[in-house]
Amino acid sequence: MIYQNAVPVADANWKVVDISLSNVTVNGDFVVGFGSINSTASLGYDANLNNGRSWDYIGSSQSWQSYTEAYLIRALVEYTDGRRETLAAVSIPKTIIKGNTSVNRAEVVSIKSNFSQKPVKNYNLRDLLGYNIYRNGSKINSSIVSNTYYNDNGLSSGTYNYTVTAVYSEGESDPAGPVQAVVSGGSLPGPTNLTANNNEQYVTLNWIAPGGGGSDQWLKYHDNSFENSYASTNGGAGLAQMFSLPSYPATLKEVRFFVNGYGNYEAQLEVYIIGSNGQTVLGGPYYTNGVYNDWITIDISDFTVNEASFLVATYNTNGGGPYVSVDADNYNATLYFGSHTTAFYEMGSQYDDEYVGSHEAYVSISKNGETVDKWITPAKDKNLKQQYT
Repeated sequence: MIYQNAVPVADANWKVVDISLSNVTVNGDFVVGFGSINSTASLGYDANLNNGRSWDYIGSSQSWQSYTEAYLIRALVEYTDGRRETLAAVSIPKTIIKGNTSVNRAEVVSIKSNFSQKPVKNYNLRDLLGYNIYRNGSKINSSIVSNTYYNDNGLSSGTYNYTVTAVYSEGESDPAGPVQAVVSGGSLPGPTNLTANNNEQYVTLNWIAPGGGGSDQWLKYHDNSFENSYASTNGGAGLAQMFSLPSYPATLKEVRFFVNGYGNYEAQLEVYIIGSNGQTVLGGPYYTNGVYNDWITIDISDFTVNEASFLVATYNTNGGGPYVSVDADNYNATLYFGSHTTAFYEMGSQYDDEYVGSHEAYVSISKNGETVDKWITPAKDKNLKQQYT
């Protein structure tokens, strides 16, 4: 016996047991078992699958007996090369058959296909410490960089090659890149449209940032570090991040979000733009496949949003991935899970998962007569309820 623990179970649902701190290591096959302490707990199984890997322990003869139906037990393993895989006899069935501790099984619990899905959390992510930046092969950061951006200042004119590595508690990853950047001389652009307004005892100054297009800046609600990720168990649902516009109408140009390398990360995603009522489809579906630990950008082809708030929804076409990342360091009750065809539920109040999504939106709005292109920050719309029904 390598590991044993008594845990409470959930009725007609998966029970996750985190044993990562126990440092369990196996070579070859291993067995995960379930034993009822009393007759009120039993293990679900798939009556339509016989994979030859399920056994019952018969107390009267104190021997193991092969069972012809597959028990619903899954194991998340990590190999020595860092790969992770979920080992399971079968995916979540639409019907779970529960039984008592004897060989006879009787009670059947039907789970409808439109059941409000509980998102699957990506447990036990690697301990990412930050990043190292290399210019022409030499590391240029004095300490580990925690952000996913870096300013390399004070450069002379010339051509530079950059690579970036991720730093984990286990070591340093292979580099991303190289990418090439050319620095040329010339005058630095200044701000424009400087105005002054006299307010009796003080003066208010306003100006437009260099570039002539207004306030062109990156505004992100997350902090560029993503501690977890989510996917739909059965498909047809997923995360939805709500955005509130500083003014409208506005032209939506692009959206993006971060996908990590957990689960079936190359599977298909469906992206929708949903109105503030959580039901009206403003745009989409836009189809894309997942990637490994990278951003996905969707070209929305410039359509007008005529309301103050909207949702960017990322649905899994099928269960098991890709997993869309979230930031655990920030929370403002604007991240939802579900779909516009059933319901959206605010993650914090419904699941006690207080996060914001990695989603971002690029829009053009009008400010003081100038067109402003910028990435906007998700913000809670006070007129919306935390649950759409």
